[in-house]
Order: sequence, then structure tokens, then C-alpha cells
Amino acid sequence: MLSRPLCSLFSLKSNDKGCPVFVWFCTFAVFFSGCRTAIPKISVRGMMMGEVIQTTVDSEIARYYLENYLQNQDRDEALDKKIDAFYRQYQNRTLNRDDLKKISAETSTDFAGLFWAEHLYQDKKNSALQEKFHKNLSALRATSPAQAVIANAGCCMLLFVPGWDYVASGPFTGADLARPMRITAALGIESLFIPLNPHGGVEENADLIRRVVQEQAAQEKAIILVGPSSAGPAIHLGLAQKHPQEARQAVKAWINLAGILQGTPLVDHYQTWPRSWLLQLALWWKGWEKDKVLSMSMKSSRARFKQLTLPKDLIVINYIGLALSGDITALAAENYAMLRNKGPNDGLTLLPDSIAPGSSTIVALNSDHFFNEDPEIELKTIALTQVLFALLASQSK
Repeated sequence: MLSRPLCSLFSLKSNDKGCPVFVWFCTFAVFFSGCRTAIPKISVRGMMMGEVIQTTVDSEIARYYLENYLQNQDRDEALDKKIDAFYRQYQNRTLNRDDLKKISAETSTDFAGLFWAEHLYQDKKNSALQEKFHKNLSALRATSPAQAVIANAGCCMLLFVPGWDYVASGPFTGADLARPMRITAALGIESLFIPLNPHGGVEENADLIRRVVQEQAAQEKAIILVGPSSAGPAIHLGLAQKHPQEARQAVKAWINLAGILQGTPLVDHYQTWPRSWLLQLALWWKGWEKDKVLSMSMKSSRARFKQLTLPKDLIVINYIGLALSGDITALAAENYAMLRNKGPNDGLTLLPDSIAPGSSTIVALNSDHFFNEDPEIELKTIALTQVLFALLASQSK
């Protein structure tokens, strides 16, 4: 259920094992990024959104917030006062990346991430979906995936949109979406894979998505678009473009799996000297086109994001990892550390930048950007699919 776009560009963990060029590249990248302070590891165990979180966090206030404040147990007056002040300050508006960067600086990155997730949960639409997701997941844990049922499985077709570099890295990153396609097929849901250019830019991929949607609109089934990471901005742009009425009415939902809708700061990070020559070296080695990579930068993505409008009746569900420091996978670790000074991130983008306009959000606890690393990803894929199809059924009545 994930993509790992630019992973081999910004990490040693790639298919180019043992390649001296990439060893040099990553060594110099770390050097030019500056030394990073070790992240504190404070053990924590608490409940959030009906799920147990047992991990480590980076500060005492993050530990206290999860173990005590949210559970209303063993309260600390000084910490309560500080946390209450954040609730008063941000209670009437959506938390954005600037808010979270500020909160992180005043407390810690993990506290800001937890506060962001709890803030999302206060929205009734979000909490309703989160609770249904948790209920479905609990039921699956108690039985078996083989017993899962989608009541109206024949109503819709899933259009799967893969992530960056899905041909080469997809088998080990999940960018090719082979796993969720197998799972949904077993549930009796028809699907179609959209063969994007594996290294294509947002605009060209959006054009292909739009064409496929229009072709499939002639079918009787409703269309649901599903895509991770770098597929997110392409789907967003493709849906916002003008469609014939038949195609516009056919698309009922979009499942946004940690889409980098407002870009990844990693691309912008490598646009300044002396890091820019490292980017050039990497692009040359991989044979990627610079303008395609730059289409996923914050600069390009945020400007594009502001101009896009989605159909008002479109159901959009974001599935986003909370990404506490103790849950970061090996795939995300280097990039997560590099982005911490910007606020809570999932190892590729800032958490608020994955939220689509006019959408609802399910928070994937104990996860970062790379959902395929989640040992329960099969159960969670089914639980998420059940939530979506139940929602579609309720809105069609």
C-alpha cells in the first residue's frame, strides 16, 4: 500500500547495493545535511483512538500526553497548563505545517505529532471513520482475513495508481501495489492497474489517469482511485481537471495513501548548493529527468495544490501514518531525521501536507510512510476497504 518515491535517490537502501557512486553520494549527503542529534528514547504505553501505542517518544511531555493527559490519569499541573494552552490556541482551526513546526520547537516533534492526530480525531467525520476502521480491524484480528466480506463488492472498480520507480523497486517497497491488488481481488472487487511512467512527472501522470478514468466511465461500475505517495499529487491533479460529465459522475471516491500532495521537502533540500551537485550526480546515475523529480518539490507542489478544486460529491479518505520517532522503519529513518526540524513527518513529507482538501482522515497508528512494513497491513487493507464500501453504500441510499 505504499510507494517509496526517490528512496534510491535519497537513501543508501536501494537496489544499487555496493555501488560506489551511491556510497559516495549518501556519505556526502549526510555530511552536507549537517550532524543530527540523537533522538531521545523514552518508553511509553497508552491508548489513542481505541488502539494501544507502545513505543518510545522523544520527550517527557510526549510521554505524559499519551500516558496521562489523554487517559486523565496522574495529572501534572504544570504540564496540563502547557498542553491546555495549545488546545485553546488551536481549537477553532485546522493545524497546518507552520503550526506543527512551532509546537515542535516549543515541545517536541512527537508531542506535535500526537497533538495533530488527536486534533484530527476531534472532527466528527474523522472520528466516525477511525472508529469504524478500528472496529473492522478488531473483528479481523479475532477471526481471519479469509472470512472478510464486502457486501457490495460488485458495485465498484478500483483503479490502482502506482508510486515512483514501481517497476524496479516495487517488489520490495510495495510501490507496484501488487499486495493490495491481490487482497482486494480475493474480496471479489474488480480492479485495474494504471501503468504510469515509473519515473514520470506529476503532470504527465495526471493526464494518463484522466484518460483512463474517461475510458472506464463507460462501464456500469463506479470508479474508486487508490494511490500512494507520489501517486497522490497526480491523482489530485487528474481529478481536478475537466472531465466529461459521464466520467465526473463515475468517480465516486479517492483513497489517498500518504500522498505527497504538497511535495516532499527532500527534493527542495537538494536544490541548494552544494547539495545540488549531489542531485545531479544521482539523476545521471539513475537516468531520471530532473523536471520530473522537481514536479514533486514543495515549491511546485504547493503552488499546484492551491489551484486545484475537487468535485464536491467526491469521497476522499486519507490514510496517513502517525510516525512517532520510536516507530520509524529502517526505510524512513534517514529522511525522517533530516526532516524533524520541520515538524512531524512520515519519512518523506510533512504530515499535514498529505491531507487532501474536503477529505476525511484515518490515522495509521504505529506507522510511517512505508505502510508495507506494517505487520498488519493485510488486515488494515481489508479494514480500510470495508470502511470505504460501507460509506459508499450509505451515501447511495
